[in-house]
Amino acid sequence: MINSLERKNRLYAADLARKYFSGQISMHQFLNNLLDYQNDIKIRFLIDKVEKRPKKGWFFDVSRERNTAYIKEVFIIIEDLENSDV
Repeated sequence: MINSLERKNRLYAADLARKYFSGQISMHQFLNNLLDYQNDIKIRFLIDKVEKRPKKGWFFDVSRERNTAYIKEVFIIIEDLENSDV
């Protein structure tokens, strides 16, 4: 079981990630707000996944399938953070 502070931190990280993917905050705001929480392995995993987001290029664009797969993976992590008790 995780303690209430860890649970609160995970919910905060999940909320920030949802705001980032909805366009309410930038990646820099997302990362700057999570600097203190990098000792939690699940939050670090989320940060790593967000940092490795497929980049849209000028000439070559990310395929729709790759982007969809990426978004699904990230939202599985977000849901895991929101529902984690262990």
